[in-house]
Amino acid sequence: MKVKASRFNLYYEQGSAVTVFNSATGKWLPLPPSIAGSVRRAETAMPAVLIQQLRSAGIFVPASLDEDLWLEAEYQRCLHDYTQASYICILTYRCNLRCPYCFEHAPKMDGGDLGTEWWKDLAGAIERRCSEQGTRRLAVTLFGGEPLLEANAGLHLVERLHSWCDKRQGMEFAGQMSTNGVLVTPELAAAFAPHIQSVQVTFDGPRAVHETVRVGPQAKPTFDTIVRAIHILRNAGVHVHVRAQVGASYYDRLPELVEELEREAVLEGPNVSISVGVVHKLSKWSRCDYTGNYAAPGSEVDQRMDLSESQLPNQPSFPARQILPCVLAFNGFCITPDRHLFKCIASIKLPHASVGRLSADGRFILNGHYEDYMARDPNQLACAKCAYVPLCGGGCPTGAWEKWGTYARANCGNNRLILDQRIRRAISNHGNL
Repeated sequence: MKVKASRFNLYYEQGSAVTVFNSATGKWLPLPPSIAGSVRRAETAMPAVLIQQLRSAGIFVPASLDEDLWLEAEYQRCLHDYTQASYICILTYRCNLRCPYCFEHAPKMDGGDLGTEWWKDLAGAIERRCSEQGTRRLAVTLFGGEPLLEANAGLHLVERLHSWCDKRQGMEFAGQMSTNGVLVTPELAAAFAPHIQSVQVTFDGPRAVHETVRVGPQAKPTFDTIVRAIHILRNAGVHVHVRAQVGASYYDRLPELVEELEREAVLEGPNVSISVGVVHKLSKWSRCDYTGNYAAPGSEVDQRMDLSESQLPNQPSFPARQILPCVLAFNGFCITPDRHLFKCIASIKLPHASVGRLSADGRFILNGHYEDYMARDPNQLACAKCAYVPLCGGGCPTGAWEKWGTYARANCGNNRLILDQRIRRAISNHGNL
C-alpha cells in the first residue's frame, strides 16, 4: 500500500535526534535525522518493520486518505457522541469569599435563586436527557459561587444521579466539585466521598499573595484553611486537584508556592495533582481594581507560565487529542441557579450567551444560540490546515464570540506556542531531547 506523511506530523529536532509526534493519534517516535527526512518526503525505502511502526503511530497514512475529510468526520463523530455527558451544576451564585476576578459579583439574570427542591428538577432533566441519548458515562461537577453553601442540595443531587447510574447496567458516574475549601469538614468530606471522586481547590500564588486575593468579606486569611481542607478530603479518600493560580504581577513566584505546599505535605502521595492556571478576566463582572493582575490571552505571562509548569512535581505527558475545543463543547451544559444553560463557565451571567433553560417540569429547552454554537466546523476555520488542530479544535468558541461576535472563527491565542512547549517538555521527560 502506498503511504504518505501525515499532515498532522510535528517534527522536533535537537542535536542528533528527531522526534516525530502525530497530533491526530497522540503517538510519537524518536528517529535518526536521515529517517526523519525520509518520513517528511514519504520515502518508503526503509525496513518494513519501521514502515509498520510509522503506520501504527499515524505518522505514515495511506496515500489515498483525505485527512481533511477525516478531521471533519472525526469532529462530527465527537460532537454527536452522546455516550458521554458532562454537566457543571452551579448550585448557587453566593460565595463566602470575594475573589476579585470571579463572575460572582454580577447581578442575577432573573431574580433570586431557586427553591430548596430545585435539584430535583435538575436531576430529572439530566436523567431524561441521558436516557434519550443513550449516555453511558455521566460526569457531574458541583460549582458555584461556593457549592458547599448549598451542601445539602449538592449532596442530594450527586446521591440521586449516582444511584440512578448504578441502576442502569454499565453506566459510569463521575462526581467532581470545585470549592474554595473553607467550609470543608470531616463530616462533609465523609458524606460526599462515596459520590465525589475529585475536588479542585485553588491557591492564588504563594501565601503572601494568596492572603491578599482569596479572602473573605472581612479579609480573613484562607491559606491554612485550604491546606487543612486538602488533608481532610484526602483522608476521606477523595482525590484533590490543586490549581496554582497566578496573575501578571506574581507569575514568577510559582516555585515559592510549591515549596510552601511541600512543607505542608500537600503534594505527597498518589491522590493529589497540581496544575497552573493563569488569571484572565473571566467576564465583564470581574472587578476593575484587579486589572493589574489580569493576563491577556497570548501574553508573555501566558507563554512563560507554561514554561513554569516544568517546576511542578507531576510532569505532564504529551497533550491528548482534543478534536473539540473543550469538554463542554460536546454533550454538556453549565446550569445556573436561575435555570439558564451555558456552554462555557466564562459566559455565565451574560444573557446573550444563554443557550437554553431548565423548565419547571425538568427539561432542557434549547434555543437558536445553541445551534449557532454547535454548528462550528474546524474545517471552515482559518486554521484548518494547522497541524495542531487535533489538539485544540480551533481554539475557544466562547473567546471567538467575545472577540468577533461569531463562533465561526478560529481563536488560537497562544495555543500553538503552549502546545509546542508541552510537547517539547514531554519529549525531554522521555529522554529524547
